[in-house]
Amino acid sequence: MNPTNKTPSPIGLRVGTETVTIGLESQFYALMSTVSVNLEPRGWGTKYPMLMRRLYPGMLNASDVRAALEELADIEAKLEKLKADKLVWDITDRSIRPDESQVWASAPNLLELFRTNNGERTLSAIARALSVALRAGSDVRVELGVKSSAAA
Repeated sequence: MNPTNKTPSPIGLRVGTETVTIGLESQFYALMSTVSVNLEPRGWGTKYPMLMRRLYPGMLNASDVRAALEELADIEAKLEKLKADKLVWDITDRSIRPDESQVWASAPNLLELFRTNNGERTLSAIARALSVALRAGSDVRVELGVKSSAAA
């Protein structure tokens, strides 16, 4: 999934009948690109396989949700310590940058930089969806074309 050359599409995480909107497909790709470049020195998915190799491509099994939540907590702690200028919009073309008029230019760190359309931290929205999945014993699916955020 490399959405940088497409029309932006809303993306969400579906847990059972609930869907949590996490932003645009291009922002999700940028988040994963940023995590990989800054936090995974051996490459995509080498440190955070549940999020990078299972959830990001489309589905996280219920049995992997707890491990994904642990990975997410580690990522949150580390992104909070990195300045926003460490943003990687596209791991395959590091010259691509987002529109500077957006929040990207003023975020104090990488954790604050990634936000949903309603202003929630993207990683908080992902954690919310994963927590619902953990309680329900459900898989988590990435869903394109999401209309609005559900209160999961």
